[in-house]
Amino acid sequence: MPLAMRFLRDFAREHAIAGALALACLSSPANAAIVGWQTFSNCGAHNDTGVCDTTPENNSTWDASPVGSISPASTYLSAAAGRPSSAAGRSGRGQQANASFLNGPGFGHEAPDPSRLVVNVPMADGTPGTRIGAIGSSLQGAPSGTSSWKFSTNDTARTGDFRVTNESDYYFVLDFLHFDARVGNANSPRRLEVRYLAGDGTAFDNALVVVATGTELANLTNLYDADLGAGPATTEISLDVLSALATPVFIAPGESAGFRFVWSDFRTSAAESQVDNLAFEGRFFATAALTIEIDPVGVPGVPVTYYVSATTGDDLRDGLSPSTAFATLDRVNSILLRPGDRVLFRSGEQWRGMFWPKGSGTASQPIEIGRYDGAEPPLLDGDGYQCSLLIVDDDHYVISGLALTNDADHLDSSGLPKVEPGFDGPANDNGSGENVRFGLKVVARSRSLTGFTLSDLLVRDVFPSPADVGHAHRGYGIKFESQSDVAAGGIHTISSVDMYELAVERTGHYGVWIRPLGLDGIDDHKHEHFTLRDSNFLDTGGSGFVAVKAADVLVEGNRFDRSGSHLDPRMWQRGSGLWTFDSRDVVIQYNEMRNARGPLDSYGVHIDYNNENVVVQFNYSYNNEGGFVQILGANANSGYRYNISVRDGSRIEGVDGALQNGRLINVSNFCNIAAGCPSTGSFIYNNTIWVPNTMSPEISFGAGSGETLFQNNLLVVEEGSSVLQTYMAEAGVSYTISNNLFYPSGRFALASPLAQSASFDNPNFVEAGADDPERYKILPDSPAKSLGVPIAAGTDFFGFPVAAGTAPHLGAYNGDEVFDSIAVPSLSWSIRVPALILLCFGPGFALRRNRHAL
Repeated sequence: MPLAMRFLRDFAREHAIAGALALACLSSPANAAIVGWQTFSNCGAHNDTGVCDTTPENNSTWDASPVGSISPASTYLSAAAGRPSSAAGRSGRGQQANASFLNGPGFGHEAPDPSRLVVNVPMADGTPGTRIGAIGSSLQGAPSGTSSWKFSTNDTARTGDFRVTNESDYYFVLDFLHFDARVGNANSPRRLEVRYLAGDGTAFDNALVVVATGTELANLTNLYDADLGAGPATTEISLDVLSALATPVFIAPGESAGFRFVWSDFRTSAAESQVDNLAFEGRFFATAALTIEIDPVGVPGVPVTYYVSATTGDDLRDGLSPSTAFATLDRVNSILLRPGDRVLFRSGEQWRGMFWPKGSGTASQPIEIGRYDGAEPPLLDGDGYQCSLLIVDDDHYVISGLALTNDADHLDSSGLPKVEPGFDGPANDNGSGENVRFGLKVVARSRSLTGFTLSDLLVRDVFPSPADVGHAHRGYGIKFESQSDVAAGGIHTISSVDMYELAVERTGHYGVWIRPLGLDGIDDHKHEHFTLRDSNFLDTGGSGFVAVKAADVLVEGNRFDRSGSHLDPRMWQRGSGLWTFDSRDVVIQYNEMRNARGPLDSYGVHIDYNNENVVVQFNYSYNNEGGFVQILGANANSGYRYNISVRDGSRIEGVDGALQNGRLINVSNFCNIAAGCPSTGSFIYNNTIWVPNTMSPEISFGAGSGETLFQNNLLVVEEGSSVLQTYMAEAGVSYTISNNLFYPSGRFALASPLAQSASFDNPNFVEAGADDPERYKILPDSPAKSLGVPIAAGTDFFGFPVAAGTAPHLGAYNGDEVFDSIAVPSLSWSIRVPALILLCFGPGFALRRNRHAL
């Protein structure tokens, strides 16, 4: 971008202040800004030549052109120590590299806080803060490694200047000067003063304004004067400027304030004292009245839209219009995005490589990634990099209208791995796409993230290119990954994610995966507030959607078809449509799960272990070879209600590598430990199940599985089938079983508890065997009507009411419609069958019908 244009853009951004900003309390800083040093650079080849330092190591706020979204603790300051600080250029004697003192865990007299070490404070360009050199590595030749700023005997050597400049458009109130002071020995200088330097009208003219008078603080005003006592001893000092001057002082936009250390007493010629961990701390205000405190980083800016075209773009242009679009991913990867910014790719065009946008939006101004100039999605081909689209430690994004694929080799033409600089680490397989591959990946590596909306995305053909074919399946459509280190206090999660109208096709493994790392065995921290709606998953090698350690999850109105797909030999070839693990407060409803395959699991939905409050309701499960219901161990208050299952459970142990027969119902104590884990409050009620005569799935309630309620279910086996086997353990279980219907009775080898209060009459479906949930309503004369035990009020599969305290119908239908036998085409489902004509429409039927027209 031309410098003039960039200046105008940045100027506009910095002045676009939101009108409603909170009033500040001067005694309680909200947006503290810090800039300072924990090592010092000298002015020559020897450590006695003095300090000559203009770039503080923790310069989270220092930048020659301070723009961009930087950390919340960052603001716009620069600073200097030693000769660049004043016209006199006082710089003490030099540096000390003794690693046995100073360089503490923070600045001055504050509680130890590792986040305040320079290596944990990012600079304005997003890179980590860095010490000039390792402590104690060398006595000379900085930046190879000096430490404290030392002072000695003569007037110049006992004096050192330092300075802070306000680079922002706001008013910086100076709250604290932090420093550590060490008296070296008994004969070292021990009286230390800090004086303000007004300057001399040159480039070093300063302007520290006293709020009470509106005038500059008087030259050489003494802010600190103390006898630190005989050495050797170190004193940690946080000088409260407000208390020292009895009035607030500020540095206006573009102005500076200089100060001088003076060790004012003379001892002996061989004596030295030191200063280290020096920093300025303060806050920013919108005006000199100091009534509106702000964080300049959080001030809403003027949003910018960047355009990218692979055919007409040019990276030497500004990217600010379709006619001046950028061309490459590398160019947009170099931009630091601000709240409200947009990156738009031209419709129908294609890019190869990894798109890695930088910068965060806000809840009110998210960053948008999308398309322009047409309806055809632009294609981002990851080209063997680990991701097609990657977001690391940034949040508040709206991403829509794109196609993502990633199926190329991870090696470039020279045989070297394709790795985007900066994306590495063990959890990411060193950044290469060799052994693990993604379409879109969001990573919370060093902080928690929130606010993602994904819509109208096509993610397809995602496979790695490993040397070991055992990793060939590790291709994932979309992953939300957090990386936590509990021992180090780094707990990171991802929250508030809304996904809708996605299409995920042909992945080696999962379609969408929520996966925290580093939180195993810890239940206090989960990813929260996820929704997945109105999306289609086709031929995923593993499950379509997997929620691990997530809370407040809604999965609604989606279609999962051929999970555990065998379409490609690189696929995992096993998977339920979706499943939850170690999650809580999950609602899975109004979905269609079809044709799941695999030697184990491979149900429409299964509830893995360690979950709480998972409700599977109002779903249509069709032809999933593993089965319909699977509840594993250590779950609480989780189960299935008002679902329709057709043709589930065809798997036969030993055929095509199957390790277990298909099961209509599988309740187990499996929790990955030998003893197993019982569940509490498992429920399976008011479900409708139809089984053709070509299969004979099982019903199994395993030993140690805990509490299970099984009521009001309607199970029908087509005439001519084999006898369906049932297994019910007696040890470690507690059953509530009644009011289920099994038809015909001769096709079930019922364990005795299942026969309790059971019915065996034909329920009279509208049309059994059809691939349409509407056909599993029961006719007006059905003996299954009003035969259930009251369990819970609400609605049935079709939206008809279920009144509290009233006996419901058995199965998933609780209506009382009258059906005409006239055959008309069905509009709901892909397989055409004679459709019913409703003579009595239930309220809201059209909406309910559309929810299932996936």
